[in-house]
Amino acid sequence: MTKTDLVRLVAERHRLPVPHVAEIIDAALEAIVQSVAEGETVRLRGFGQFVQKLRPPRKGRSLVTGSAVTIPAKRVAVFKPGSQMRYHFEDEIPEIEDPSNASVVEIPEKTRKSSRPDPQARLREAIVNIREIRDHTTFLWRRLQTVKKGGGSLSCQIRSSTYFQVEENLEWLHDRGFFKFAVHHAQDQREEGVMQLRVYDITDEFNELVVRMIYDDQE
Repeated sequence: MTKTDLVRLVAERHRLPVPHVAEIIDAALEAIVQSVAEGETVRLRGFGQFVQKLRPPRKGRSLVTGSAVTIPAKRVAVFKPGSQMRYHFEDEIPEIEDPSNASVVEIPEKTRKSSRPDPQARLREAIVNIREIRDHTTFLWRRLQTVKKGGGSLSCQIRSSTYFQVEENLEWLHDRGFFKFAVHHAQDQREEGVMQLRVYDITDEFNELVVRMIYDDQE
């Protein structure tokens, strides 16, 4: 995926003008580069963080003469994936016994099953995402606490700035089957910068996690 592809995807998903999305993404990338270049750490919750590292001098060889040379120290930018990013790469790749014939080596059935995500890891990750929602929007967190049975739903208005802070968390919980959600701009045009959020088909499993977190907070 190129930056052009990313811009088009975001524009289509959120029904926004392509030039507007391109301008925002360019500004965001420029801010990240500038901040890291100045030695700051840029943290994007769930996605990861960009940091500046000092790579020490090391020995190498000249590509022209083949003689030994010392490569000087330099600053480099490093990306450290966050919890949501790491979740998608948890499965171990089984070792292939015959690399020369890798295209025809079949992975045993037991190995395929063992590479499936751990259910407990899924629940732990769910709690991380629910905490993110709790920490960013007290109002939505309180509304989620009112849903007491599976299949329930809620509708509320949420500020666009707040929604974008928890959008990834809502999408993660949606993709893992804890609930479904839909969002669109509020019909009342006087409420600029406000989204209408609907969370529905909320599972008993999700409600149990919410109750568990409430209990832990009271400890």
